[in-house]
Amino acid sequence: MSKIKEIYLNNFRIFKDRKFYFKDGINIIYGGNGKGKTTLLEAIYYLNFGKSFRTNRVSDMARGEGFSAIVKIYEGSDFVVETVFERGKVKKLLDGKKVKFSELLDLFFVIFVNSERIFNFFKERKEKRRLFNYFVAGIDNLYINYLLNYNKTLRNKSLLLKKGEINKAVYEVWSEQLDFYGLKIRERREKLVKEINEMLLDEGIEIKVVAVGKKPNLDEEIRRKRVLSGPHLDNFIIQKDKKNIFIYGSKGIWKIVYFRVIEKYIELFTKRKGKKPILLIDDFDSDLDGVNLLKSIKTFKTQTLLTFVSDSFDLIKNYNLVEV
Repeated sequence: MSKIKEIYLNNFRIFKDRKFYFKDGINIIYGGNGKGKTTLLEAIYYLNFGKSFRTNRVSDMARGEGFSAIVKIYEGSDFVVETVFERGKVKKLLDGKKVKFSELLDLFFVIFVNSERIFNFFKERKEKRRLFNYFVAGIDNLYINYLLNYNKTLRNKSLLLKKGEINKAVYEVWSEQLDFYGLKIRERREKLVKEINEMLLDEGIEIKVVAVGKKPNLDEEIRRKRVLSGPHLDNFIIQKDKKNIFIYGSKGIWKIVYFRVIEKYIELFTKRKGKKPILLIDDFDSDLDGVNLLKSIKTFKTQTLLTFVSDSFDLIKNYNLVEV
């Protein structure tokens, strides 16, 4: 099982020189506003994926001209992942040797959740697709390649349509490639959703995949100057007891159901990969009452790092507390 043992931050946002220690199971990160709770999760996310969930500019994370972030992870034995940003360049190291960001995903895999992502998931198709793409990529190495090739072909075909001067032969080539990669993407998404649905059956929760668009029509796409079908347009509807949660559920219900989906994905990930991902949750206790807060915490069966908004610790005193 992958688990974070400690992280050291040097000149990373507000942290000039800080080390934090974590245990297996639930870790509650607490502290006042602006003390760096979210920043701590951001550093772990960045060490895993090579990008932040808050900014596209690496320099924004630096306290001054550069930073370093080092995490010690246990996966059968200890290994150390380090990122150094200096003189405008990023260097990634695994046990002191250079490594690509993509190579780290098989060593440890983090799932990041915050209130904004949860609410956007129920409101926006784009966020739904992002989450399920992320889910499939975590357990299927080929999926990332299919997704990259699909998006590249989609850009090429979209550019052709926007120009308005259509070479039919080129159009058909891009369409055939989109069909090929799109089919692979949809097959894998639908398989994942089917497996998660089977795990959620007893709880009355169901995810429905809504494929958008039929076989592309040249005249219609030329008229509208955009690609009108494919998995980049698909939607996912989440139901509880046959009712659309977005319409009939409160924000608290959204959060509870979202956590249940995450929980089942973690079970599936563990079954497929033989190890567990690491769960990061920001502002965990917002929109949850005490009963649902404790109920949700108890569902997490992997190492979980969550930030806590409330300053009342009566409900969480039995978990590992990490002060920023």
